[in-house]
Amino acid sequence: MSQFTTNYAYSSWKLCCGCIATIGLVTGSFMSKANFMTAMTSKEIQQVSLQQGIQGKVTRIGGNHMPSNIDQPETAGPEFIQTTIWIFAGQVAGTGSPRWSVADAQQHARLVRQVESGLDGCYSVELAPGEYTVFAQYDNALYLNAFQGNGSYKSVNVLPNQVLEMDLINSENALF
Repeated sequence: MSQFTTNYAYSSWKLCCGCIATIGLVTGSFMSKANFMTAMTSKEIQQVSLQQGIQGKVTRIGGNHMPSNIDQPETAGPEFIQTTIWIFAGQVAGTGSPRWSVADAQQHARLVRQVESGLDGCYSVELAPGEYTVFAQYDNALYLNAFQGNGSYKSVNVLPNQVLEMDLINSENALF
């Protein structure tokens, strides 16, 4: 994924999860995300706080997490994922699977925002009060392994002046 640059301004903030999230507003020519991030200097980073919305970490876990009274090999810890976070207004009807194709999601009328998580998996997004459904993208599919009683993907409610912590955990290769 490329970012624009030439004239740029940065805005960064520390998240409750301890991450630093950075947004760059840029115009001009293309350059890679890595070069975009290294172009920042410490003077360009301002510490501000998210006033209202959702923040969290994107992780993937795998291996055997079954309880046992016998010694088992240690399961690796979570892997932090840098990816695109998709935010939809309201509830999104479930597909019967934790995966939803990007091609279908792109056609959904209630797509509100897309934001990127950092190398440490942290993301944050300022949102108006309301109900939202949040997915993490893995290759050509969105993933959310949480459902409501009516079969829709799990949604959350953002209240005025509230920042929700919402970690997005991909557990499709884990045993519980």
